[in-house]
Amino acid sequence: MSLRLNGSASGYVEIDAPATAGSNTLILPDGNGTANHSLVNDGSGNLSWFNGGPAFSAYLDGTQTISLNTFTKIQFNAEEFDTASCYDSSTNYRFQPNVAGYYSCNFLTSFFSTTSAGRNITAFYKNGNETQRMHDLQLSFGATRITYNGTQLIYLDGSTDYVEVYLYSEGSNTITVGSVSSTQTCYFQAHLARPA
Repeated sequence: MSLRLNGSASGYVEIDAPATAGSNTLILPDGNGTANHSLVNDGSGNLSWFNGGPAFSAYLDGTQTISLNTFTKIQFNAEEFDTASCYDSSTNYRFQPNVAGYYSCNFLTSFFSTTSAGRNITAFYKNGNETQRMHDLQLSFGATRITYNGTQLIYLDGSTDYVEVYLYSEGSNTITVGSVSSTQTCYFQAHLARPA
């Protein structure tokens, strides 16, 4: 299959599909030469424009106490933006995008530990299961504020897959916004890095 674009006066540009099977994506530049739109082949010869994917930024607005000796989901309960309404900030506190692809996910959390020692773990969860630990640290000092951040590239199928952030603590810990905005000290973000 080939796609032919006729010129306004004469001539044309023709795009031929490669000989290999599978889906292919052609990225075309805008008027300034910046690539921002993709022409996607679904593998059956059907073409469609893809103008990006879901992206969101959520944060913890308030305080959350972390349960002792168990993984607790961080409740990022407020949104800065959510381009495709794929983040649940009121019930499940999860990102469940409607486009299949590889998502760049990141978080930062700052919390106050009141114990003199204990283990702390932060992790991404996909579909309710731990997918990758960002931190696994044994604390050996007194009460203090601790900040963790993490980034992971995660494949999500665009329908049932979702991702969340969890924190495990062996002490009495409280996530707080501190003296600066909660958008700066406790947030969860993701965007589509590449469609499937």
